Amino acid sequence: MSGYQAIDLIEKDVLLDGNIILNMLSKADKFFKNSNSSLKIASAMPLNFYGSLADIFHQSKDLITALELFMYAEDLISDQSDTQIIYTDNEVIFQMNHELDLVDNGLLGEFVIAIAWRHFEQFFGADVLNSIRLRHSQRCPIARYETFFNVSIEFDTIHNALVLDRSKITLPNTKGKITPTKFLIEQIQEKRRKKGLTGSDELIDVINAISCNSINKDYTVTGLANTLSVSTRNLQRRLQKENINARVLIDHFRYKYALKLLADKQYSIEKISEILGFNSEQGFQKAFKNWAGKSAAQSRKDKSNSSK
Repeated sequence: MSGYQAIDLIEKDVLLDGNIILNMLSKADKFFKNSNSSLKIASAMPLNFYGSLADIFHQSKDLITALELFMYAEDLISDQSDTQIIYTDNEVIFQMNHELDLVDNGLLGEFVIAIAWRHFEQFFGADVLNSIRLRHSQRCPIARYETFFNVSIEFDTIHNALVLDRSKITLPNTKGKITPTKFLIEQIQEKRRKKGLTGSDELIDVINAISCNSINKDYTVTGLANTLSVSTRNLQRRLQKENINARVLIDHFRYKYALKLLADKQYSIEKISEILGFNSEQGFQKAFKNWAGKSAAQSRKDKSNSSK
């Protein structure tokens, strides 16, 4: 027995363990022989499958905001998943991997990608999708995949991913009830607190607030104070107790984030500058050299050499 009651499968805030979902998919796969059970179930699954978090994504002003909120809320959905947003000149690649992807012949990976696509299509339109990438081999006739996604499918790739048209990810959500991003972040924060994922330590709360603000590329002390619902003076006073300056803390976050982005060669220096909220690449280069004592390009080169 799984330990779940029937009501758990439709209750909005009961999030199922990946192994439980995989077990259901495996049983369905045996029942739907010569078919594609993961796509069949994804087609029938209600759009609130991801719980009330799904409501938050549906209220995002545009697709890129929804993706970034999804990244921030990832550990509320599963502690076994790994999502990344990769920007190229013409596309945005939304990677969605799970620890179980390589042990189930693609069942869970297909299901999660299919569910995600149904959300995107419903609220942001079918033409935002360019293609689908799946880590596993083809499990059924290609026509069934193409009918579901209506785009080309690549198999045996490094990551499961939805490849999106970059020119369309900022088009407005025309079907959801739009809510300001700040309030959506606060809802996610509240859910994190309820699940014990936000520490009670004041410094942890401040760092979480910096992370939240990074979704909107806001790295200002004023923005940080607003997210914490305090005045800038009060924020500085609270941090002084920890012998930390708010500006220094924000810049440390940016530096660590920059190192993470530099480790991925798909991000150009120009794009990293934009993500980190700099007005120009030159501004980022100057700040990074102050942080690291060397250029961003040299840091990327050193990281690449050390990994060989």
